[in-house]
Amino acid sequence: MTCELYPSDLFRLRRDVRDYGKSAQATRELIASAERIAVQTACKGVSMSQALTNARAHLWSYTSHGGRVA
Repeated sequence: MTCELYPSDLFRLRRDVRDYGKSAQATRELIASAERIAVQTACKGVSMSQALTNARAHLWSYTSHGGRVA
């Protein structure tokens, strides 16, 4: 399976993750890890919407439930 990803799509995805992370008061490291999750998910051919959902779930689990990140 191949997919076409444009730089503008990835930029928009990363910006959305950063915005969500800032509103959730996440650390820079946590936001960066969520960005990696989003980009890796998108590169697998999954929809941008699902990639953003995966990143948001990662951020939510660590900011709202006191996850494993120190």
